[in-house]
Amino acid sequence: MITSKIICNRIKYLRVKRNYNQHFISIKLGLGSTKSYARIENNESELNINTLLKVCVILRIPLLVLLDEDYDLDAYLAAEFFELPPSKKIKFKLQ
Repeated sequence: MITSKIICNRIKYLRVKRNYNQHFISIKLGLGSTKSYARIENNESELNINTLLKVCVILRIPLLVLLDEDYDLDAYLAAEFFELPPSKKIKFKLQ
């Protein structure tokens, strides 16, 4: 069963992997200070569903992936890295 501590650790892990600092996330969330966000990551402050959803948007991670402790975050990030946007997809011609 996933706990709030595990969720907070996964959020911090993704933030670091995305090369975002706590100040950036706190601004995007509209928090008053970086310390407020740090308390969320350290599981010292309640993380409500609205904030959790906003964090998922900022970190570009589906909520279900974040909440599934068995889901390998590195595998998700690697798959995302190799995905091309729809306008850049390569079309192959079979001959």
